[in-house]
Amino acid sequence: LRRVGARYCAMARRLARTFADVIDNPVLLGGVKSITVKYAKVGPGQAGARHFIASQFPVIKYHNMDIELGINKVEHPSPAGLTVEKADGTVVEHEIDGLHSDDIMDIVQKA
Repeated sequence: LRRVGARYCAMARRLARTFADVIDNPVLLGGVKSITVKYAKVGPGQAGARHFIASQFPVIKYHNMDIELGINKVEHPSPAGLTVEKADGTVVEHEIDGLHSDDIMDIVQKA
């Protein structure tokens, strides 16, 4: 029973740090209407897209409530892709196959 309590405390500390990171490091994406990530469940080069969705989508949504976030998960291995639609209707597509989630975030912020 004591080990469960220690594990719970460690998880609670990690969660508190995560919330603090989300609040203290805003990601403001002015002029972006929607972001869609396409990736395969398995295959080489897909991990960065999966990690981007898990780690950065909540941060983006927290600070930009009006941005639509989409996920397109395909069954067969194919290159991972990122589609950013701007407020003026311009659509920018990027191939993110093999990129780290931080590199994908840089692409989104520059779009």
